[in-house]
Amino acid sequence: LPVLVDSVEQLLSTPTTTMTTTEQYEPYDVDVYLILHYELKPEREQEIRQRLPAGVGLEVWDDASPLGYDKKDGKQVIQDNTRALARQHRYVIRDKLTEYDSFIILEDDMRITQHHVHHFLQMSNQLQMLQQQSPLSSSVVEPMEDPYNMKFDGKMTQHQLKRLMPGFIRVEVLLDEATNGAQTKLDPVVVDL
Repeated sequence: LPVLVDSVEQLLSTPTTTMTTTEQYEPYDVDVYLILHYELKPEREQEIRQRLPAGVGLEVWDDASPLGYDKKDGKQVIQDNTRALARQHRYVIRDKLTEYDSFIILEDDMRITQHHVHHFLQMSNQLQMLQQQSPLSSSVVEPMEDPYNMKFDGKMTQHQLKRLMPGFIRVEVLLDEATNGAQTKLDPVVVDL
């Protein structure tokens, strides 16, 4: 919950002056959609609503894991496929596509800031400008040239640039084991199942 709340607060905050951009951005309007494998208890949902800043919408999709076939004790069984939970966001996007300008899909431990969003928008604009300035076709590649021997350098064509989009790579932080070792004592953790 702290990471989620911090990310939402970052997106709602007034843009900082440390960002290297000439464009001005307004704080974002943010709604949160939780897609869960389990059923969220009402008191836990209330706690989340209280922690989110005012004006932030919250929708919860309980029991969102799709059913799938699996083998258990040598028999084919139908059960929740939790591995497919990460793909369920596409249904929310389909249903809400006309209501939002952009969607950010995160796991509960991923933090995002305004700077991340601004950088994504800047890179999108730069790629669009490059596409408009690029040639329709490449003078380097002959149409029927052997694909194993053809040149691949030179300016990208409009068609090639249309396929590009900025993205993010998730990076796990590895801590110094001597000073910040892995947790060895596991306290009981309350789970909403």
